[in-house]
Amino acid sequence: MKNNVSKSVSNYLDSKDELAFQIDGQWGTGKTYYIQHDLIDIIAQRKSTGKAANTLVYFSVNGMKPMDELKTALNRSLLATYRTEKGDKYDVSGKLGHAIEIFTEAKVPLIDNAISVNGDGLLKELSKFFINKANFSDYVIVFDDLERISEKLDITEVLGYIADIQNKWNCKIIVISDETKESEENIEKLKTRKEKVINKRIEFGNNSTDVALSLIREDVLPAVNVELHEWAMNAAREFITMLDGQVNLRTIKSSISSFLEISKAVNDNFGSDDVITQSLKTGFITTFIITNCYKSGRFILDEKEMGALLTNKVSNLGFNLALHKKDNSIVSYMDKTFHSKHSVFFEDLLYTIDVIDLVEREKFEVEHYLNTITNVMFENREDNKFIERFSNFRYLNEKQLTALEGQAVAFVRLHDSNFQFVFDIYSALIVLKERKLFFLKCDLGRIYTCLTNSISQMNESQLEGIEMKILYSEIADKTEFLNAINAQKDWINNRDDTNMLEKIFESNWREANRNKQFFKHNSIFSMILKSDDLKQRLLQDGIAIDGLNRYIYSEMVHISNAREYHSHETQSANDLIKFIDNQLMKVNNLDRVIKFDLLELKDSIQQAIKNIS
Repeated sequence: MKNNVSKSVSNYLDSKDELAFQIDGQWGTGKTYYIQHDLIDIIAQRKSTGKAANTLVYFSVNGMKPMDELKTALNRSLLATYRTEKGDKYDVSGKLGHAIEIFTEAKVPLIDNAISVNGDGLLKELSKFFINKANFSDYVIVFDDLERISEKLDITEVLGYIADIQNKWNCKIIVISDETKESEENIEKLKTRKEKVINKRIEFGNNSTDVALSLIREDVLPAVNVELHEWAMNAAREFITMLDGQVNLRTIKSSISSFLEISKAVNDNFGSDDVITQSLKTGFITTFIITNCYKSGRFILDEKEMGALLTNKVSNLGFNLALHKKDNSIVSYMDKTFHSKHSVFFEDLLYTIDVIDLVEREKFEVEHYLNTITNVMFENREDNKFIERFSNFRYLNEKQLTALEGQAVAFVRLHDSNFQFVFDIYSALIVLKERKLFFLKCDLGRIYTCLTNSISQMNESQLEGIEMKILYSEIADKTEFLNAINAQKDWINNRDDTNMLEKIFESNWREANRNKQFFKHNSIFSMILKSDDLKQRLLQDGIAIDGLNRYIYSEMVHISNAREYHSHETQSANDLIKFIDNQLMKVNNLDRVIKFDLLELKDSIQQAIKNIS
């Protein structure tokens, strides 16, 4: 198909056709890539063989609104190209371009041979000189994204402008479009107007597979080790084949862009060669799949729902995702498009929150990503293989399954510090027990106790990870586990809020962890009122008052969306104001500086209440 387009374009350039030539095709089929690569090669070849000295000017009308904006933008492109390709001994193009920048209201005179800047003789003379001396007949001007012009701009105006350029300059014009995306009104206008502007049209078929592989070859290979070049191209071919011809180049480019961020971040970090190689392999495959899901409109999960995808090897994917109780369109799309194809490259596939965040939010935590790769892809490989044996229990007889269950219980004693592994075993054994296929005469309560004890020792990050694992596990009753997680979260929040409050009273709270949101369930005002010690310090310690005052200003007064985080503190803030008022009236011998400080604090709290309520 590409050869047919190239042949048609070459014939058009050789012809005496006085109208424009149209290349029409759907989005993502590689039209723009073709122009920016293959057409440039065609023109370069024509120059090298002496056939013609064409000069290419590429111009996108995407989002253009008034015609003046379109004309000005095109002429700036022309001036820049003229200067580069033709040379400009007296810098006429440069001066004219500079003048255009200065007189922003100017209608650039290159087409109309007229100027609207009142009385500006210099610009008129420059324009006249430039038009008389410059020859644009060998130019090839490409108007791309015709269907993307603003709704405020009439397409017939654009077509009229194209015809005007061609008539006055006798140059070649190629129009790139996707008429399937035009409105019904514009389609009617095209029918009536196009025959006067465009003579011939060719359909640009789906050449996107070759273009996609070229993009990967050009952009991805330089970002990875030479040893990965063959692997990357083979993986790319296989995954593109999985799309069954539905390759969208914008999605491919987006996927490549995300992977290049991963590649840069991973290579900038210190790590073993094995971990870096695995991180690049996993990043390449995972960004490809997740980007395709996201760009197709299917990847619209909230944070908890995304947990179904996190840190799950593809071999376990069916078990974890089949339990998705809501909309299964994402799961079925991933399964139908990718996972059901049984690729050897799935050995390197791992879904992590870091890649999902990168694709959806342009946020990438490289250290967490590398730790996940290390923990799951290396340290737990043998554990994963053991767990996978339970998914194939139907192929075992009773004696073999009993032996496997015995091994599992023994493994728990050896790996009781590894929550992920122990929970996978517990989950598998519970499911077998529910199906009356647990043949050992032992109580699984010990494993449950081991797991809940582990939860009571975890930090917030670990709790978030295992909560997702539990929510999407096959265990029917998850309540006790989730209660244990919530209890540990509450304990951590209370501990951290208490420590933070002490830092605030010491006026060094800015040194605290800025990545954590404090007082998201507690109220700083309520905590003060519940502590006799803190209330006493508030009446005696100027540093404590100053620290609290600065914290309130920084976190509640000066932050526009403070309501989102502190609205639950409104009532207790009012209660603290009442306490301060009461003390100011009640304590006769209150230090006058402290009294002044308390009045300032009261004012800050009142401003905070207005902002958070």
